[in-house]
Amino acid sequence: MRLTLTFTLLFALTLGGAAAVSASPTPVPGGANQAEGVPTTFGKASFNGEVRVTPRQLRDANAADDFIAPTGQKWIVLIATTANGTNKSLDMQQFVATIVNADGESVAADPDKITPVGCACGIAPGAGWRERVAFLVPNDFKPVKIILLPYDHKHKAFRITVGPNDYTPAAS
Repeated sequence: MRLTLTFTLLFALTLGGAAAVSASPTPVPGGANQAEGVPTTFGKASFNGEVRVTPRQLRDANAADDFIAPTGQKWIVLIATTANGTNKSLDMQQFVATIVNADGESVAADPDKITPVGCACGIAPGAGWRERVAFLVPNDFKPVKIILLPYDHKHKAFRITVGPNDYTPAAS
């Protein structure tokens, strides 16, 4: 009887300890006010409930972009295909875009360097458009992530991971 009682007590303590350990929450990465996001990578389409985004290209600006960077800086350009993922016509204000390096330093895109400027308006269900976003960054900036946040904050942000072969710097 005593052995059974001891075994039962040890078993209960073991279960109670395991429950206490598994009850601790997993911390969410990022800041306290981090926007909820949909992860994606280059060449992969992702959907946030409204828009489907496929990141296509990330490169330093070239002559065709017609951007002039001040000394010590450069323009990095993101090209993505984007489509209306809803069953009705879409009027979507432009994205709020940020590019991030490995040290966590972020640079926001200039709103006038995001096309279409202002709004992708009257987009039929399933129809798409080309999104171009330019970031003015220091010359030594190496991107690891891009965040595209819908301006109205009604849908999740897109968190684009930049792999080692996804970014094409200008030839030196």
